[in-house]
Amino acid sequence: DGGMARAALGASDVFQEELLPGKLNYQVSLLMDISGSTLTSMRSGGKAGERPLDYITQAAMLVDRALGQIPQDEVDVEEYAFSDDAAIPLKEFGQRATPLKAAQTVHALLKGDHGGTQGVQAIQAAIARQRKVGRPGARKLVLVISDGEFYPMEVDGRILSAEESVRWVMEEHPDVRIFGIGIGPDAEDVAKTFGDHGLVAKDFSELVPKLADLLTRELKRGA
Repeated sequence: DGGMARAALGASDVFQEELLPGKLNYQVSLLMDISGSTLTSMRSGGKAGERPLDYITQAAMLVDRALGQIPQDEVDVEEYAFSDDAAIPLKEFGQRATPLKAAQTVHALLKGDHGGTQGVQAIQAAIARQRKVGRPGARKLVLVISDGEFYPMEVDGRILSAEESVRWVMEEHPDVRIFGIGIGPDAEDVAKTFGDHGLVAKDFSELVPKLADLLTRELKRGA
């Protein structure tokens, strides 16, 4: 949708005006849900015919444009999608954000394997990648955009709910800031999974400013 694209690009300019980076040192993982439900047209919480995946795609454009303007030695960004596969690479750490890469990301999101929602496993995989890169002294941020509840996970022989699973990961990795943005009709359920770190965006007009505000606030913590 052209209007969505223009809104995303305009919002990123606002983001840049608000954020005056000093010497930042961040690793940012953007994780995007492309499960089957993201392909379903929303009956509420958005315009008729719009799908959660449309919002997720535009969010990827926003992040590419906004964070791509910050030097990579200050903020390094990776982008992964997840469904039944918890780690579908779109942009790796160390890769530059370019218009071509943004177009490739959008294409991959639209053409990806749209299965279930391995959200907790996707978060764990992102943290493992951050640690593997080994950027000295870097603050770590994981941002998840999803439209539905994550699969439960097993820990020490006990099945944890989605909410319990995310809380367990947060407790296991206190140096990583983990946030979730719920989109579409079930946005509040997604946000609840992340507790105090959950946000609700019922439609794209809410997603853009909330995503920009979150990124600005978190990066300012390290400025």
